Amino acid sequence: MRFLDCLWKPERNSGHHYRFAHQALRKVAFAEPVRIFDILASTSRAGFFDELLCELDAAIQDDGHRNFAGSDIRFSDHAVDGRPCAVLRMPPTRNPTEAYFIAIVSRLPLDQLSSRLHDNTSETLIDYYTLERPAQVARKWQSEFCAWTGNGRHLNFGAGPRPWIRRFVPFLTRYIRCR
Repeated sequence: MRFLDCLWKPERNSGHHYRFAHQALRKVAFAEPVRIFDILASTSRAGFFDELLCELDAAIQDDGHRNFAGSDIRFSDHAVDGRPCAVLRMPPTRNPTEAYFIAIVSRLPLDQLSSRLHDNTSETLIDYYTLERPAQVARKWQSEFCAWTGNGRHLNFGAGPRPWIRRFVPFLTRYIRCR
């Protein structure tokens, strides 16, 4: 790779943006449903993200240059009904279905999460949500609220809030409380 290649930013995002949110991180989260909260809350999370992105670099050789690093993914922790919730803000989206946010929500309070690991499948320990860029951004359709299951099934719940953290977390909390 030449020096100038590092400075070049494509007009559109490569497949890294989509695949990080919808595949790479999801697989780790469901494989490590207890540890994922510690990983994301740690100060070394950017390195963890970079490792996942490097794996994607090898898998996505023909889909353009990646235009973000692990340090460009922002983390915030929240509580939803007394349960841990990790929210990641992805770098700016450019293409439909790319994630504005990823939210990993425990189905149990943190103190019960570790003790139940061996009694349940990872499918029952966490929920994995994405707030995505819709095909056509419109005033009434700012985002698409979705979820993923551990076995890779995509669930589309329709219109979501404006892609701002101060709107997304309350929206997610209301959704979880009402389901």
